Amino acid sequence: MKVLSFDQSYQRTGVGISNNGKVVKCFSVELNFSSKTLKRKYLQNLAKALVKKHKPDMITVERTRMYSGGFVSQGTIMALGALVAAIVDAVYPVKTYSIDTRSWKAKVIGWASADKKDAVNVLKMIGFSVDHDAADAGCMSLYPYKKNIILKEEK
Repeated sequence: MKVLSFDQSYQRTGVGISNNGKVVKCFSVELNFSSKTLKRKYLQNLAKALVKKHKPDMITVERTRMYSGGFVSQGTIMALGALVAAIVDAVYPVKTYSIDTRSWKAKVIGWASADKKDAVNVLKMIGFSVDHDAADAGCMSLYPYKKNIILKEEK
């Protein structure tokens, strides 16, 4: 099984690819465009190219959190939801699943409250020198190989 993962953001998006439980590629891309529309279009084109090249069996994206610091940020939820929709549309018909941050951290890193440095260290231990967005995506690409996981299909 091959998994393509996105740690999506309007600033810098991480990408991770795993094959049979091993990370084979992870990197990040800066989204230095003047509008969110151009950022989404770039991400769509990237996702299409990666699906064509790597032929993943599934896509994972980080699930948008409803609460952050005890508050609901409607603007952030809408913006990140648009990024997820852009990815889902770009990779169709490959199924896309969102995964909860705390869940993938618990299963891949070992504890739900792991921070960005912990993900970087996990990837460093397997031979990758990457920023935290790429590291998160690399770790996310390992999540579907773990037991008792929770995947929510995004349509």
